Amino acid sequence: MDSKEQSLIHPWKDEIFQILKNGGVSQVTYVPDAGHAQVINHAWADKDMRAVPVTTEEEGVASVCGAW
Repeated sequence: MDSKEQSLIHPWKDEIFQILKNGGVSQVTYVPDAGHAQVINHAWADKDMRAVPVTTEEEGVASVCGAW
């Protein structure tokens, strides 16, 4: 299933990304998760956003603290 088909099935995932984008979020730190793959893929594709994969939630806290 391609991303366009996924968008039609789960439009709320596109809405989550738009809320982040509209809120001025420029860095998305995440633990890889198939359930959020659509949002993560949007972050990787957006030239104004930085996607940062981490291996644990604890690393994520450090990443977003450093970004702030």
